[in-house]
Amino acid sequence: MADFKRSLAVVIGINKYQHESKLQTARYDAERLAEILAIEHNYNYVVLATDDSYKEYLNGQELPVKN
Repeated sequence: MADFKRSLAVVIGINKYQHESKLQTARYDAERLAEILAIEHNYNYVVLATDDSYKEYLNGQELPVKN
């Protein structure tokens, strides 16, 4: 397996769509995946965007929310 110098991820979880049926677990699945990548797999930078939240992880630590 290749040894990468940096690991980056953008994870998107949307439950509510304008013209489609509402999904039940997309947001939860995305939140959990972002945590796993950031904490368990030591990704350097992870961005999580959901219907109504935004998080960033840098080297396994959740960054403060920017206003």
